[in-house]
Amino acid sequence: MKRTDFLNALGNASPICLSNHNKIITLNNIESLNGTHELHYIPNLGGKKADEITQFKTFFIDLDSGKDKNGDYFPLSKVSEYKEQKQKQLEKFPIYPSAVIETRNGLQVYWFIGEPISRENWQRIENALIAYFNADIKVKSPANQMRLPDTFWVKDKNNPFYCKIISLHKRSYSEKDFDFLDIEKISSIKLNPEKFKKILTSKTFYNYQDLFDHITKEVDLFQYLRDFYDLEAQNINSFKCIAHNDNNPSASVFKSKDGIWLYSCRATSCDFKIGNIIQVVQHLSKLPRHLAIQKICSDLGLEFTEDAEQKRILEDNLKVIKDDIKYSHPKLYSVIYRYIPTLTVLHYLAMDNLVYANNEDEFLFTGSTRYLARMLGRHDKKRTGEDLSFLSLAKMLKKVDIESDTVPGRYRDMVMRLKRENERYINTYSIPAYTLEHLRKCEDFANVIIEKGIRKIEFCYATVANAFGSELADEIFPQAKNTVCKDLDMNLYNVVENLIAQKSYVTEKIIREYYKEHHMHWPEKTFICQMPIIITKLGLIKIRTNKKLKEQYGIISSGYPNIFIKKETALAN
Repeated sequence: MKRTDFLNALGNASPICLSNHNKIITLNNIESLNGTHELHYIPNLGGKKADEITQFKTFFIDLDSGKDKNGDYFPLSKVSEYKEQKQKQLEKFPIYPSAVIETRNGLQVYWFIGEPISRENWQRIENALIAYFNADIKVKSPANQMRLPDTFWVKDKNNPFYCKIISLHKRSYSEKDFDFLDIEKISSIKLNPEKFKKILTSKTFYNYQDLFDHITKEVDLFQYLRDFYDLEAQNINSFKCIAHNDNNPSASVFKSKDGIWLYSCRATSCDFKIGNIIQVVQHLSKLPRHLAIQKICSDLGLEFTEDAEQKRILEDNLKVIKDDIKYSHPKLYSVIYRYIPTLTVLHYLAMDNLVYANNEDEFLFTGSTRYLARMLGRHDKKRTGEDLSFLSLAKMLKKVDIESDTVPGRYRDMVMRLKRENERYINTYSIPAYTLEHLRKCEDFANVIIEKGIRKIEFCYATVANAFGSELADEIFPQAKNTVCKDLDMNLYNVVENLIAQKSYVTEKIIREYYKEHHMHWPEKTFICQMPIIITKLGLIKIRTNKKLKEQYGIISSGYPNIFIKKETALAN
C-alpha cells in the first residue's frame, strides 16, 4: 500500500504537509526530505489551526508508548509488545479502523468520516476514542499534525524507523456508528491525564504499598480483564466466569469495604472463589505472586522493582498475609490470624539470616524463641513457642530437623554450637512461598484443624499426635520427638459418647457441667490433648451452629455456639 492510496481513501489527496513541524511543504518535496527531516501532515481540511478546519475527514488517535523515567525511548522489543497489545484491543473494538499506521513508538489509528459532522460532535467522539484506548491526550485537535505514511522517523538519526501502512480498509463512518460508546461518560471521566496514564509512560512506584493500593483499588479490574484476558461482558454484576467453563453467569466484580476490587465466582465447580487482581492473574496465568505483579505492571505501564529472589518470596508472603488471605482463604485466616504478628516478625528475621539448603529448593534460617519473644515485646517465650508450633501445624512455616541431609554441614555445626553455648530454644525453619497452590493446601488443612477442635491453649505434642499421628507431631515438636503419649482417657471417652447418644450433640460446656454434676475432677489438659482422637474415634466433627441447627437440637443460647456432632449428621445439614 502506498501513501497515495491512503490519502485518496482519506479524501484529502493534497493535504497540508510540514517539515519538522513548522515549514509547509508540498507532496513533491517529500522524497527529497525523507530520511533527513520529520515529515507530518494535517488530515482534516481548512488550515493549520483548529478553528480553521472546515471539513472533518477523520477521527484519529496516537497510541504512543512514550519514554522511560530517564526520558529515553523504550527499546523496540518493549514497544513491539505495546503495539501487539494495542492491536488486540483494536480487534475487539466494534468499529474496525479505516487505517493503521505503524510508527517507531506505536500506532496511529484512523476512522474515516463519510458524512458531515459538527465541530462539537467531532470533538466529543474524538475525546471518547482517546479515552477508550488510553491514547495520547495531546493529540486531540482537529488540526493535529500526524505522521505521514511511507516516511522515516528520524528523531534518533542513528536509528531511523520506517513508518508504514499496516492496514487500510477505506471504509468511512458516520457519527451514528459511534452511538454504542457512552460518549459523555467516557470523554468526561476517562479523559483525565492524572488518573489514566498511557501504557508504558512508566508511572514508577517506590514502595509496595503504593503499588498494591493502585492496582487493587484504582485499576478497574473489570476493564482490565476485558482488555487483557478476553472477558466478553458488559454487566459487572453478572457474567460468565473466565476461570472455568461457565455455562451460566456466575461471576461478578465488586469493591470490598476496604476499597479493593475483587473478582468472585459463585459456581461450585470453579476452583477460584474470590480474590484481588493479583490473585486473579496468578490463577489465570499460572504465575507466582511476584511474577503476577510484574505482568500487571507490564500490562499497565507501571514500574516496580523488587529485591533478590529469596527476599522477594518472603516479602510476597508478607503481602499475602496482610492483603490477600482474609478474603480468599477465610478458614486459614480464622486459624492463624491471632498469630500473624509472630509470623510477620519471623519473616523479617528470615530476611536477615538466609542460607540455602542442600536441595537448593528452600532456604533456611535459625532463630531463638527468646529473641523472637523480645522482638514481639513479650517477656514469656512460651507463648511465642506455641505460636510457632501452631503456625507450623497450619503449614505456614516448617521446622527443620537440624540432623537432616538437607541442612548444610557447616550450618548444622553452627546451630549446634549456638544451642550448646546459649540456650536450647533455638530452631531452624524454612518458610514456603505462599503460592495459590500452597494456600489451597493450607485452607484444606485449616478446615481439618477446625473440625478436630484443635486450638492453641495447651497445644502440645500429644494434641498433634492424637489428631494426626506421631510423625507429624515429631515434625511440629522436634525437641519432643518420639514422645510416648498417654493412653486414651476412657472415662472422658465414655462421657462424650454417652452425651452424644443422649443429645445428638455436645459442647465443651456440657461436658464440663457433666463432670461438675457428678463431682468428678475436670481434666482440662487431657480434654484438650485427647479430644481430637475422641472426635476421630466417634466420627464427630466440630461445627458452628446456625438457626436451623439450634432449632433442631433445642439449643437455647445467644449467638451460634460451636458443637460436636456426628459427621454424617453435619453433612446432611
